[in-house]
Amino acid sequence: MKQACMAALLFLFSWPVAAQKAAEEHLAAGIAKYYKQDFSGAIESYNNAIESGARDLVLVKTYVNRGISKGKLLNYKEAIEDFSMAIKLKPDNADAWFNRGIARSELKEYRSAIKDFSKTIELKPKNADAYYSRGFARGQYGDYKGEIKDYDKAIQLIPDFAYAYHNRGMAKFQLEKYKEAIVDFDKTLTLIPGYNDAIFYKGKCHIEMKDYTAAISDFDQLIKLNPEARGVYMNRAWARSKAGDTTGACADWKEALEQGYEDAEHYLKEKCN
Repeated sequence: MKQACMAALLFLFSWPVAAQKAAEEHLAAGIAKYYKQDFSGAIESYNNAIESGARDLVLVKTYVNRGISKGKLLNYKEAIEDFSMAIKLKPDNADAWFNRGIARSELKEYRSAIKDFSKTIELKPKNADAYYSRGFARGQYGDYKGEIKDYDKAIQLIPDFAYAYHNRGMAKFQLEKYKEAIVDFDKTLTLIPGYNDAIFYKGKCHIEMKDYTAAISDFDQLIKLNPEARGVYMNRAWARSKAGDTTGACADWKEALEQGYEDAEHYLKEKCN
């Protein structure tokens, strides 16, 4: 009888250990599948980890990783549920807060996303991605000054953060700080040579500054890199027209019309007959 009781106790104590080990194996399998871009397979492994009896930090990691995989499959609402569960289990898990913010941004729930990124920063003050993501979210509802401050911090933490420079330039463009925006676009192009958006908006800045020669040079460069770039012919036509090159402007308006810019037809009729 005594031996039977001891065997029962051994079973009771070993079962949670075995379950946790199985959960860890499923978690590891899920991570391996994730890095192979098998997101559905990763979710299946994470489901198995939860069903196996994952506990404590293993359970938290499983929810976070499953949420990330669901996000890769564009299933943001379910991803948010997983991140929220991880936060409930471990409120100081910065990864859960950050990734929930990303999912909320994808759903255009920017104000809620900002709260999540702010919490991430509270937990990890040196998380440059959190500042960058909060800056992007702020810009989506017009808080360009707040957006710039967040990019400033992201760049302070990662001095070669190319997309932070680019987005800061875009925010400055919105605030009509064109010279400062050009500085950021030039820095972006130093870090990512030929980055189309930086060249395009640098040209837009030059138009706003009435430096049409520089604008034309920017758009020439972009067309050389990407002849199908959206909006480039329409903008170069405007710069050429302002610079007195009607023939060049008319050629660009024709190209713009072929790209689907209906306004180009008006300018062709008005200025190119």
